[in-house]
Amino acid sequence: MARTESLRSQHQKLLPAVGDIGAHLAARAQPGMAEQLRKKISALIGQLQFHLISEEKVLYPALLNSTDANAREMANKFIREMGGLGQTVLALNDKWTNAYIHADPGFPREWQQVQQTLADRIQREDNELYPLADVVLG
Repeated sequence: MARTESLRSQHQKLLPAVGDIGAHLAARAQPGMAEQLRKKISALIGQLQFHLISEEKVLYPALLNSTDANAREMANKFIREMGGLGQTVLALNDKWTNAYIHADPGFPREWQQVQQTLADRIQREDNELYPLADVVLG
């Protein structure tokens, strides 16, 4: 079993959840839809937090303690990048109330930015970080 198999599996759950929210943005003004979107966002944030903790407590320390300089450098790079992304998503989560989701014209744009950023990050982890981790950490 690859060292990053669990993290990759989490990605496979996160991506559809992100896409599902994006697919329902146009319907957000319909009765009850803002509440449904809010529940989906809350569930996604919970999954994302679990994923980030898994990386922070297990993957990154192992890479940072590796004898492989490239692994340490890449881990530091991803840690720096993810810290900002995680904080941004959590701040937006607090901002995204049912009323905001329902009526604020900025919500779809904000969500699309988060969706694209998360998708890009997941792709980079799957294609760059995790393959290196699997080789270096065995």
